[in-house]
Amino acid sequence: MTLAVPLMGNRLILNILASAEAIWIPNRLRVFGLSSSDALNVYGVLTGMALPFILFPSAITNSIAVLLLPTVAKAQAEGNKRSISSTISMSIRYSLYMGILCIGIFTFYGSGLGSSVFHDANAGDYIVTLAWLCPFLYLSTTTGSILNGLGRTATTFVQNVAALVMRLSFVLFGIPKYGIRALLWGMLASELFLSLLHLYSLKKCVPFSWNAWNMIVKPSAFLILSAGITRFVFSAGPVPALMASLPVFLTICLHAAVLSSSYGGLLLLFHRSRPSVHE
Repeated sequence: MTLAVPLMGNRLILNILASAEAIWIPNRLRVFGLSSSDALNVYGVLTGMALPFILFPSAITNSIAVLLLPTVAKAQAEGNKRSISSTISMSIRYSLYMGILCIGIFTFYGSGLGSSVFHDANAGDYIVTLAWLCPFLYLSTTTGSILNGLGRTATTFVQNVAALVMRLSFVLFGIPKYGIRALLWGMLASELFLSLLHLYSLKKCVPFSWNAWNMIVKPSAFLILSAGITRFVFSAGPVPALMASLPVFLTICLHAAVLSSSYGGLLLLFHRSRPSVHE
């Protein structure tokens, strides 16, 4: 019960606060100056068009999070802190790898996705803005699951509520002044805040190592290099003429596939070269 009650409270309180947010957003948009229909339209574009694209890759991190909880709990029961530390470092690394890739995909192709799939320019703008949410969203998901596996369910409960309260403050006080952009800023700020809280709590529980150069700087450089490779591939030879006959959405998918393959290949090459460097 000590572990279950905070988990139950976490789910219950977060659902209540999320429901309050869904009610308040159109209301605050009307205070901003929009009509009722325009407010609902803007909210619908954000939650029904932009967010599904951003949240789609999180299916992978959510699955990883489910697997991490029993793994970490088993390692803790055995007193194997080295295994827990290794799991934390691995989770942070791959969450950041995936998040940085999604930043590139949604930043480069978000506008095209919004226009080609939904025929709405605002949806594309929201996707581009929310692209920066990805690393923090994936990081908070996996680190939160590890904290639960360590028995810190009360900690995750308090931190999740604090992050959502922060987002609600953007809704209540930011939207009347800045419109729907305030909600986007609030989502980014709250996920960043939650990720930092989770990492701080994990650091207090189990010492773990993480290297900003290898986990952030190099993947970012690989993303930029992959974007250059993708641009070269689709601008060389007869490829531009062939791509012109394809639907826009399919073209974007092909670009994203080449970008992802290049990025993954560079990361794999980097990891394979590490042993020889240490030797």
